[in-house]
Amino acid sequence: MSAKTKAKAVSRLPKRSRAKKSPVQVAPAPKSRTEAARPRAKVAAEATPAVRRVRSPRPARDAWKKITDPLRGRKGIRVLFYGITGKGKTHGIADLLDYVLDEGLAELVLIHDVKLPEVQYSGAVIHEATAIYTPEGAPDAYPAVRVLRKRDLDHMPSVETGARVTLESGYKDITTIFVIDEFQRALTDGGKFESQSTRRIFCEGLGMHASVIAGKQLPQYTPTEATAQSTVVYFGLNSEGANFLLDEKKVSKEMWEIITALTVTQFLVVPQEGDWDGEVYEVPNRA
Repeated sequence: MSAKTKAKAVSRLPKRSRAKKSPVQVAPAPKSRTEAARPRAKVAAEATPAVRRVRSPRPARDAWKKITDPLRGRKGIRVLFYGITGKGKTHGIADLLDYVLDEGLAELVLIHDVKLPEVQYSGAVIHEATAIYTPEGAPDAYPAVRVLRKRDLDHMPSVETGARVTLESGYKDITTIFVIDEFQRALTDGGKFESQSTRRIFCEGLGMHASVIAGKQLPQYTPTEATAQSTVVYFGLNSEGANFLLDEKKVSKEMWEIITALTVTQFLVVPQEGDWDGEVYEVPNRA
């Protein structure tokens, strides 16, 4: 099937209605009533976690709508997810993909998922990205999701090949998203790009119908080409990661306080251009 035929064969999924989760209600801090008590109240307020001073968490889909806006114009997006194990980073990536597919914003999604013995994402399993060029692995219809998995203990699907296929598909006018569940697999130990095609998506994907979504536990050793051109989604970090962001002036003191206090599945977003909107978002329960 030619690329032109594939593009014409794309079928947009209808939007599916979903029940919205009620936002968590955060109790306001008690107010002081006397002049003598004011200094004490001020100290208490300063000691209160910053996450308690922002509005109640908003639904994650409010954030996903903003992040994916370029896809509506068939442009690429670059999104970095940071968060330590257990804070909901993978949960968030999966929810973002659900939104993209629900809205019909991508025709092909390739997911590099090798972290656990169990598959973390829904989709047809393949062992190399080039399988989509074979009669057996080519999508019968679009949108299509393919999950790259190990064939056996000693096999590792190539991140570079996955990124290259993403670029080639985008060049053929098939909007494609490459998800790297562990971004470190595209990098050297020193935080440089080992996969040059992944680097190219970050640098050129916007105009090539090619997108990348990458997850990483800590922000250290992330290439500047990625951080400078991406929307960044922060789930909970440990003190090492959060202190790095503060020391490098990548976040404000207020953001630092919030990031260290986020509960599971809560996150905040810093757009590629612009500043944090002051909101905390929350991924719904996907169980």
